[in-house]
Amino acid sequence: MNYGCLFGDLDNNGTLDLYVVNNNTQNSLFMNQGDGTFIQAPSGVGVGGPSSDNLSAVAFDEENDGDLDLFVTNSVPGANSYFESLDNNTNFVRVIAWGTDSSRDAVGALIALGEFPGTLKGTRQVTAGSGYGSMNPLTAHFGGLVSGTTMGVLVTFPTTRTSFRVFTETGQTLIVREQGRVFATDFDGNTWGAATTSATSNWRIGAWGPGRVTSGVNSLWCGANITTWVSPPGYGNNWDERFTISNIDLRYFSAAALTFMARSDLENGMDYGYIEVSDNGGASWTVLESGKTGTDESMGYAEFDLSAYAGKIISLRFRVITDSSWSNEDGLFPSTNGAFYIDDINIYALP
Repeated sequence: MNYGCLFGDLDNNGTLDLYVVNNNTQNSLFMNQGDGTFIQAPSGVGVGGPSSDNLSAVAFDEENDGDLDLFVTNSVPGANSYFESLDNNTNFVRVIAWGTDSSRDAVGALIALGEFPGTLKGTRQVTAGSGYGSMNPLTAHFGGLVSGTTMGVLVTFPTTRTSFRVFTETGQTLIVREQGRVFATDFDGNTWGAATTSATSNWRIGAWGPGRVTSGVNSLWCGANITTWVSPPGYGNNWDERFTISNIDLRYFSAAALTFMARSDLENGMDYGYIEVSDNGGASWTVLESGKTGTDESMGYAEFDLSAYAGKIISLRFRVITDSSWSNEDGLFPSTNGAFYIDDINIYALP
C-alpha cells in the first residue's frame, strides 16, 4: 500500500524525481529521465528504508549544502530513516515566497523559474502538506542551473498578484515578496503585519461622530481625555505627543508608500501635526512633510512615497506639537474628543 509520494530534484539535475512511500514493502525511487519517463532506481541506491510500516517522507536540505535529503517516518518507534544526498554542488537556487496580503507563508503560490530568453526550467507550488502527517519545507528548490546565466523567477501568489526577480548566480536563496500591505490598521481591531505600535498618553482610540468617510467605527485621535477637560474643551499646552509604528520591514522591496486618512483642528500657525520616518531604530527622525496646521474636517486621503527607504527596516511616527498658549480648537466638529485624527493606515510595498 502506498501511503504517500513526493516530487523533488533528488539528483540536482533540474528534473523532478518521484519518491513513493510504501507501507508493506520498501519505498521506491523513480528517476526522471528528462523525456517524460521515469526509471526505478535499483535497491542498491539505499533509499528503500524498512520493508514495512513506512508512513511519509519529506525532502529537505538538512546540511544546507545545496542538495535535497530524505527523511522517512515509520509507525514503529525508532524506525524512522534519514537518507543524506552527497551531491553537494552549487548548481541550485532556493526560492522563498513571502506573502503580504496572502498568508505570510504564501501557501498555494506557484513559483516558475526559467533562463532567458525564455526557457522554462521548472515550476513548484508552495504546499502545506506532502503526505500522511508530513510537510515539506516551504522553500522551493531548483537544481541543474548554470551560474552566470541570466535567469528569472516569477511567483504568482494566491491573490493572483505576481512578483518577478532576475538573478545570475546560483547557490543562493531568493526571497520574493508579494506586492501588498506590509502593515495596516483601522483602529477597529483589524491589524495586518508584524510591525509594532506604541503611543504617548494623549493618543486615544475612539469614535468621533457622524459624517465620517472611512470604514468602521473608530479612529486614532490626539487630545485630552474628555473626562478631564474644562469647559470649553481643548488640547494641552507644550504637547509633544507621538504615535509610533516600529519594525516596518521593507527589506527585499524596491518601492513603498504610506497611505492614511486624516483631519485636524489645530491652532493655525501655532500647533502642528507631523509625520516622521527613521531608518536607524529611532536614533534620528526625518520629517516627511512640513507639518499640518489649522482646520481640515474632511478626513481626507493622504499618501507619502517611502521608496527612499526600500531595503531597510524603518519606523514611522505621527507627532503633534503644541505651543505654550492653550487654545480652544475643537469646537468645530460634531464630537469633542481630539485635535488631530488619523485612520486606515496602510503601508504598501512593491517587490
